Amino acid sequence: MKLRMTRGNTASFLITAVDSTGQPLDLTGAGLWFTVKKRLSDSDVDAVIQKTTDGGGITVSDNPMSGLATIAIDPDDTSGLSTLGQTLHWDLQIVGNTGDIYTLAIGLLRVVPDVTESIV
Repeated sequence: MKLRMTRGNTASFLITAVDSTGQPLDLTGAGLWFTVKKRLSDSDVDAVIQKTTDGGGITVSDNPMSGLATIAIDPDDTSGLSTLGQTLHWDLQIVGNTGDIYTLAIGLLRVVPDVTESIV
């Protein structure tokens, strides 16, 4: 799945977590991780962006049985990236109530250059 945003901007991505049959997952008590890296071989501590339901950045909807969650990207998350733009790797993982870990989605995040460098 391809995502796109502008460097140094606020962005949000609405996701729907679904099971193998396409039905929404119940996100009650589940942990979600959204990790973005320059290279697949980078360690998690070297991730460009990492958002979680526990540490912040991922909010589950008021109806967790809908499988809906929002990933919020702050301007600081991408402002240090190349001014030429960059394509990064991402995945979204879930840890359910049973402790099982599943990768819900994986893809590329295209961070395009910004034109305005500062707001006066």
